[in-house]
Amino acid sequence: NLSKLPPLLQWAVTGDLGDEPRWSVLDSIAGIYRRLAERRAAPWLTMIPLVLTAFLCGSFVLLYGLTVFLPVIGLLQDVAMPSHGPWVEH
Repeated sequence: NLSKLPPLLQWAVTGDLGDEPRWSVLDSIAGIYRRLAERRAAPWLTMIPLVLTAFLCGSFVLLYGLTVFLPVIGLLQDVAMPSHGPWVEH
């Protein structure tokens, strides 16, 4: 169904091209759409690696921080309990 094609491509497929060969016009239009797609994809090609790197590295830092500091917090809570330590009579 040609009505779903962009107008420029519809013209290249069905329109009067004069003396220009159809393959040449279609090749030129392919270049136009290729450059358009590259311009639209450029921000994603930059952002996706940055976001994935930040997410993965942030997850590793969080995991490492929890692995290191949760035992320290538990130790400090145990030391702070009045029922523990050498000063408590049993």
